[in-house]
Amino acid sequence: MAVKTIDEIQEEFWENECLSPESIKDLRWHLQYNPDPHMAIIIATDAGLTSLAPLIAHHLDDEDDFIRERTVGCLVGRLFQSQYAEKAFQMAKEDKYENVRDLAVSVLGAVIDNAAKKLQLEIAEHIYHVLTSPGYDKLHKQSAYHSIVVAMHVPPMKWPQVKSDPNIEELIDKELLEKFCKKYNVKMTS
Repeated sequence: MAVKTIDEIQEEFWENECLSPESIKDLRWHLQYNPDPHMAIIIATDAGLTSLAPLIAHHLDDEDDFIRERTVGCLVGRLFQSQYAEKAFQMAKEDKYENVRDLAVSVLGAVIDNAAKKLQLEIAEHIYHVLTSPGYDKLHKQSAYHSIVVAMHVPPMKWPQVKSDPNIEELIDKELLEKFCKKYNVKMTS
């Protein structure tokens, strides 16, 4: 059985803006057996193949932090697979790599509304904690704020610009933060 390469599958998607059933089958193979699945994850996400979400989700526990980061970003932040909200929340709190925690917290706002109420509160409290606690750096706070912006359905053209050295005080819309806390029953600290 000959399996198309990732480059061949990607080329087909670029040319046709969709994938043939054969290419989807080959993409499945890459998601399961390719030792470097990051491009398979990207192509499946770009093609909107939510049917492959369980195969993508397998990589949430990959030993490679880059693969975990790519997976949580695509699965939760781009494919909006809320059934993985709890896992993304765990990654945002506990992953041993900062880049994975950072991206996980930044995408939680995309699925918070579809999570169970108890999980919604836990996610919202964590996002608020990251944003307001001195123990987090500015980039991590910026990621948490991005989650708030997404959760509050701010149109993308009004999202704050991502910066490598953000001024958190200028970044945060205090009124939006208050609305977020009210919506998810987060107790604000003074």
